[in-house]
Amino acid sequence: MAVIYTISYLAMSVPVVLAGFLVPALTLPGAAAVLGGVVVLLSITATLTHLRTPTELTPPATQHRPKGTRRP
Repeated sequence: MAVIYTISYLAMSVPVVLAGFLVPALTLPGAAAVLGGVVVLLSITATLTHLRTPTELTPPATQHRPKGTRRP
């Protein structure tokens, strides 16, 4: 269970700390825009990857019944 909390903590804190390092160079709105842009790009990448991954169709449930059994 501790692994889940550690990964969640790092997933939330590391991007914010990196954005904090950008604040002196870009100001707070600029750093927020960069962070938001990275989130949008990652979301688009994940969506396109999901859409391009072929999925196998699941056969009908009747093919999974043991021989000799009938439908109710």
